Amino acid sequence: HDLKYWVEYCNSQGLDAGIYYNPLWLTAAAYNTNARVKGRKRQNDLKKTEDRIAELEDRDGVIDRLMEQEEVYTNSVRCQELAAEKAEIAQELEELYEKWEELAE
Repeated sequence: HDLKYWVEYCNSQGLDAGIYYNPLWLTAAAYNTNARVKGRKRQNDLKKTEDRIAELEDRDGVIDRLMEQEEVYTNSVRCQELAAEKAEIAQELEELYEKWEELAE
């Protein structure tokens, strides 16, 4: 049946026939655009995560080298400060590694 038939049928049943648009419907173009935007966001988040991981790993290495220096390892207060910073770095790295695994999939 064609559109004219259905309009007449709806009218005979006391209904108004028309063409409706639901703003929640996604067109293929909108879906594809949304997918591209999400893909770019994911790539940006992955890059930021990788950059932060590299930054923290570098700082962790610097702390290791500092703790090998006599003026540092003989200073208990400085050693405690560096150990605390190293623990914070380890915690953040653990979280970032998990995030990286999710983003890299």
